[in-house]
Amino acid sequence: MNTENIFLDEEDFDELKNSASKLFSLDRKLPFEVPADYFDELPMLIQERCAQENTHKISVLEKIIFLMRRKYIAFGILILLMSGGYFFYLSKNGVQKSAPSTDEITTALTDNLSVDDETLLIESMPDNKVASTQKTDNDQPIVNYLIDNDVDVNTITNATN
Repeated sequence: MNTENIFLDEEDFDELKNSASKLFSLDRKLPFEVPADYFDELPMLIQERCAQENTHKISVLEKIIFLMRRKYIAFGILILLMSGGYFFYLSKNGVQKSAPSTDEITTALTDNLSVDDETLLIESMPDNKVASTQKTDNDQPIVNYLIDNDVDVNTITNATN
């Protein structure tokens, strides 16, 4: 058996040598060189560097900065928790009001609206939104029909909306 090959049988090695003759014709040399006894000395070098890092003394200023950083992080978390609780409390206790009901609007308007305010409101509304409050001759048959058939005002309002 060939001493160059420890993993293959002699037949397999010969077959491989014949099929890859160009590969076997190359010189066997390592392109990279390692200093002598490098791997023997490597564990000692690593231990020396670890010992140097352990002897590195932390200055007082570095300790203060380290401690202050922890306090600022804790302070920031505290502020976030407090503000989140505050907004949760506000939303839970109904500080955000819903829209007033139609009855509340009607009551507020009848109690606080004067004739001058009504005129001002009608003048400020767009022309197509102002309802005519004056009766005309054409309205009388409609009014009579509504009275004769006992039609409720709410029915008309719901049908028009």
